[in-house]
Amino acid sequence: IYPDFRPLAAEIRTRRNESLAGKSLEQVQPIVDKAVSEQRFGDAIDALKQLRGGGDAEAAGRQIASIEAKVDAEYKVLTEAGKKLIDGKQYAQAAEQYRGAAPRFRNTRHYKTVLNKPENLMEMAQAEVNAQRAREARAKAAETDAALAKAEPPKPPPVPELKPEPKP
Repeated sequence: IYPDFRPLAAEIRTRRNESLAGKSLEQVQPIVDKAVSEQRFGDAIDALKQLRGGGDAEAAGRQIASIEAKVDAEYKVLTEAGKKLIDGKQYAQAAEQYRGAAPRFRNTRHYKTVLNKPENLMEMAQAEVNAQRAREARAKAAETDAALAKAEPPKPPPVPELKPEPKP
């Protein structure tokens, strides 16, 4: 139903990278600063990677390391907040938090982890629901078994006494 935007996104990235290839660090710096301020870390890293082969390679490498440190710090904050929600068994809220944060980590080393986390959390929630149902079913079965064990077997109906027949 929905078109596949991956080829279009790849083409746009390729065009952007080609346009950045001949530029200097000073020309790319505003793009990098804007991407970092908008927390689009992957775009900033991609822009700086285009400068690795030029004369600004060392400065670009330092900036990439700085941005990756920011990415790691953001990821740590995200995972700590997510862990608090998970510990409180608020899986849906944690999944939404990761879903909302995924675009910030696009094209970074944490992107796949953040992107897949909501699905994993929903599976955890479903597994917990299934485990709870199984515990309840076992408890109910044990309760039924205990009730049956306590119940006395029904007494047979009284058999009328047979009187001997008189002898003639």
